[in-house]
Amino acid sequence: MATPISIPFVSFKNIVVTVTEKNGQLQPHCVERIGCSSPDTILNFQIAERAGEHHDYRFDKPQLSGDVTQFGAFTISPSGKMLTVCNSTSDQGIINITLEVYDSKAPHKRGAFDPEVANQPDGSAR
Repeated sequence: MATPISIPFVSFKNIVVTVTEKNGQLQPHCVERIGCSSPDTILNFQIAERAGEHHDYRFDKPQLSGDVTQFGAFTISPSGKMLTVCNSTSDQGIINITLEVYDSKAPHKRGAFDPEVANQPDGSAR
């Protein structure tokens, strides 16, 4: 008989990012604070389009500040619509992410948004 294995629970947060355009500049937006309390929390940022709109907004490599050792490598999906990273959530603190987006049909159109990740490994993150 095989020995049963234990698979740890992983927290998954899907964060919807909307993008609007104003005066030729892209303005991405999502929640401003992302609370994390579970170890190895997967953060998945996903660009969503409004019904009837057909843009090709994509993620570019994000910029980080704060305790960047909490994050693994970022992965951008082949479509550019999803940006995923694993947050170890082992230390309490704030990590600032600058999400950068661009329009693949007009690469000069760019924009950024700065949500923060609040790590609370004691379980008090909201």
